[in-house]
Order: sequence, then structure tokens, then C-alpha cells
Amino acid sequence: MRYRLLILILGPFILWSVYFVTLYGVQAIGCRANWDTAFLPGFSVLRVVLVAILAASTILSVAMYILAGRLEVNQLVIKRIGRYCAAAGILSSMITFPGVLWLELC
Repeated sequence: MRYRLLILILGPFILWSVYFVTLYGVQAIGCRANWDTAFLPGFSVLRVVLVAILAASTILSVAMYILAGRLEVNQLVIKRIGRYCAAAGILSSMITFPGVLWLELC
């Protein structure tokens, strides 16, 4: 039971850090590999990949929020804290990552 609570509280922040490292790691690799100069109709390949990572991170963060609400815990306060942590993970993703939509990539 203690491990569930730990995952409930720390999970969203660990996921956010994984998204952060993945997103900016892929951006660095894409810039080095010149993915920003290869184009799909209207968009660079690098931007498409980064937007896909952004969408996946948002979907997984929302799933973590939903799971935090469904988790069976004895204390309502802990469950509420877990949902707040998951909401903070979603909010931090929404603040940090949307720059891939309009900022210069490389």
C-alpha cells in the first residue's frame, strides 16, 4: 500500500521529468540530424515528432490524473493530494512544452 501512495504522489513529477528529457533530447538529436530541414506537407519532420511527443505526454498525464482518482486508498486526503499532484503534472506540461508549436526549433 505504501508503494501505491508513493507512486500516486511522485508519479506525475517523474513522468514530467521523463517527458522533459525525451522532448529536448529528441529536439537535440533532430537538430543535429537536420530533421528541421526535411519537410512533410507544410511542417518539418522534427516539429511533427515533437508535437507527437507533446500529445503523448499530455494523454499520459491525463491518464495519470484519472488513475489517481480511481485508486483505492483508505485516506481521502491522500487521494486528493495525489489528484493535485497529477493536475500539477498536467499544468507543468501545458506550460513547459507547447513552445514546440511555434518557437524556432534549431
